[in-house]
Amino acid sequence: MNDVLKQAVDKEYKTFLMKVSAGVICAFVVIAGFILFNGLGYFEDSLTYFVLALVVFLAGLHFSIYYEIIFAILINAVLVITVLVLMSNSIDFRRNYVDNGFLLEAYIDEYPSYMDTLLHGFGFGSNVVSFSNDCLGTIDKPADHKKLPESCAGMQAVQENYGIDLAAMIKHYHAKMKKTARAISDGKPQMIGYPACINRKSCGYVPLPPSTLTEKEIEESTNPDVTILRDGFWDLLDRSEITPRVCANMFLCNKLVRYEILQSYDFKQIQRSQNPKYDEQKQEEGINFNQIK
Repeated sequence: MNDVLKQAVDKEYKTFLMKVSAGVICAFVVIAGFILFNGLGYFEDSLTYFVLALVVFLAGLHFSIYYEIIFAILINAVLVITVLVLMSNSIDFRRNYVDNGFLLEAYIDEYPSYMDTLLHGFGFGSNVVSFSNDCLGTIDKPADHKKLPESCAGMQAVQENYGIDLAAMIKHYHAKMKKTARAISDGKPQMIGYPACINRKSCGYVPLPPSTLTEKEIEESTNPDVTILRDGFWDLLDRSEITPRVCANMFLCNKLVRYEILQSYDFKQIQRSQNPKYDEQKQEEGINFNQIK
């Protein structure tokens, strides 16, 4: 009789634990659902990993409650709360990235994820979003180049603090600009889908003289605002290395120069890496590095 009563009590107690577990898990699921619902339109790759981790830790929490493993309950509860915080941070990360205007959008092939930021904190990968915010600012609020942090003090500092090779980024986009210039010069911009290819990140934006000017007016113009565009365009066709005129017409290169992140010796290293015979060539008249603005 006592055994039967004991079994009945144990069964009722296990049922109680199941209800407690279900209640706790439902509460966490509701919180997760609320976070996801408020983040509609701002999902990114990291969120997939966090959701999978949440499912695993909720399962662990359920079994630890059911079997009354106190230590496991505490560990799994902490892990679940941590994942929920990471999910919220992931959505906020993408929201700030999208809504505030990311200046380097054209210069990266894939959206940076919150996971990239977390991994960089442990010394892995790069953190292009923090670099952009710290050193360049946003579209609506550019950084004050006179008050940049030490982490932005030069190409080497950026490499060390953000894991970003700015020289490679400039050369990569320069190649895209050359592709665009060649298509325009051949009269076949539609072959590369220009300008739609800019959004696809398969070509680069090349600023051109105003369409209100005739070809002769462009050729004969001495207006600096016109000549920098005209000669920069020809540099893309005729020169294998980036020139100061092309740099002036490339948003990233121009901004790095004006913010004194890209120095003259850095620029020459980029040129030499693109054209080993650069120093032997007779340079055409035009602006020099210090005149980029």
